[in-house]
Amino acid sequence: MSVSMKANLTIVERIRQLAEGFRFVCGQPVHRSDGVVDISLDGFRNEEGLLRHLFTVSAGCPPGPEVKDLQWTVRETDSESACSYTTDRRGQFCLGPIEPGRNCELLFEGCKQVTEPRKAPGATAASPRVAATDAIPGVVPALTPTFRTDPGRAMEIMRLIAPLLLERILGDPAVAAQHVEGLLDLLRQQQTLLRSAKHVRDEVVELLAGYCEQQLLCKEPGVRTSLPRPVMDNILWQAVVLMEENRAVQEERASLGAVRRALNEQLRSGEGPEPAEDTVNFTLEEYAPRQASDLVQRLQTVFDALVS
Repeated sequence: MSVSMKANLTIVERIRQLAEGFRFVCGQPVHRSDGVVDISLDGFRNEEGLLRHLFTVSAGCPPGPEVKDLQWTVRETDSESACSYTTDRRGQFCLGPIEPGRNCELLFEGCKQVTEPRKAPGATAASPRVAATDAIPGVVPALTPTFRTDPGRAMEIMRLIAPLLLERILGDPAVAAQHVEGLLDLLRQQQTLLRSAKHVRDEVVELLAGYCEQQLLCKEPGVRTSLPRPVMDNILWQAVVLMEENRAVQEERASLGAVRRALNEQLRSGEGPEPAEDTVNFTLEEYAPRQASDLVQRLQTVFDALVS
């Protein structure tokens, strides 16, 4: 297929190509990308100790309607066992418990609803969702392009994220605090690498892994396995809440503090990575039902902008 033809594929057509021959071993992460659409599978254990998997289709931020209501079948290759799943509005679904080491395949069955297909970025039509996000005043800038255009601003955001990353890896907040400046110094030294990165969050994990091994804190593979996509989402949500706390009015700060503590507890507890967005919603509904709708919308807008 020529480059020009591939550029005009719809998101669904790209997903279908990426999903072809998608096989995995339970407990092992899988990631595929064509540079526009990403599909990934991350394993985790829930609070009962059962192995679960979170499947994600990513095609830009905020998630567009084309990643919702996608139908999939998961089949164990050595048995007749099969289950059907449908992606939610985030392009995700959680697989039921499967024994570690089982060989499975993931089959894309198509869309639940037929909607007007949106062309992928790079096609002839522009994406109105990106323009709408960029036009919202006061939105935190997207991390990846900001490293290219305003590295100082990007490092301000990383100052919020770095302690959370280190605490996740090291477990002890006091020990993590001793290494924050060292990690930030490394990120500053690697500005050229980060400016050219396709996704800054992926490069940051690699740099963090190298830093931890150099400092004899832990081995590189342990860092990577401790930071699958759902965990990174939780950390980025915590950073977003911290940003909003710093500029919130007095009556909102207690609610935002409760959200931050709930996210942090979720991360420390070792429970499976239930979507951090759900934790945000549930906590605000409990602590601030009158403010919940407005705060959720604000936090979601900042999160979507940050990870775009």
